[in-house]
Amino acid sequence: TFDDKTIEAISKATNRRLILDENVLKEIEEKLKRRGRTLSEPAKKMAYIPEGSKIINNLIGTAPGIILEHEGTTIIALPGVPSEMEDMFEREITKILEFKHKLQEKELTIYNVPEAELAPTIIELMREIPNIYIKSHPKTELGDKITLKLHIYSQKYEDKDWGKIVEKIKEKIREKHNYCEIEEI
Repeated sequence: TFDDKTIEAISKATNRRLILDENVLKEIEEKLKRRGRTLSEPAKKMAYIPEGSKIINNLIGTAPGIILEHEGTTIIALPGVPSEMEDMFEREITKILEFKHKLQEKELTIYNVPEAELAPTIIELMREIPNIYIKSHPKTELGDKITLKLHIYSQKYEDKDWGKIVEKIKEKIREKHNYCEIEEI
C-alpha cells in the first residue's frame, strides 16, 4: 500500500540503498495491464528493494516479497494480504528456513531422578552448551521408577555435531545423578 514503510525501514536499518528492480517493475506493469490498470507511483514503489535482496515472486497479488541476508541475520518481508503472504511463505520461505535453520531434536527418558532434582543440572547444561533448549516433562511413575522425559532442541548444530552434544548432555546427567538410567528415543 502507498503508506507501507517496511521496505524503507529495512533499507535504513541495514544501511542499503533502495534500488529500482527493473524485472519487478516489468512484472508489476504486466499484472496491472492484465487487470486493465496502468502503473501509478504507489505501484511503482513496490519495485524498489534494498540492494542485495532476493525477490520472492507474488503469484497471487502484485507486491513482491524480499529476503535479505544482513550480518548473519535473514530478513524476510512479505505482503500483508493473508492469501499472498501464506502462498509465498509456503512456497518459498519454509524451504529456506528448513535449509538454514534445521531444527535438531532429541528425546531422552530419564529414570529415578525427580524433576526438581534434575532441574539444576538442566539449567547448568543450558548455560554450558550454547544454543540449546531443554524441556522436561514428568511422567507418571512406572512401578517403582520415577520417569521424566527430556526434549532437547537446537537450530545451531549440524547433524555431525548434534550426536556429540546429546552425548555430552547424557554424560553430565549421569555424572550428577549416577543412580539414574537414561534411554534415548
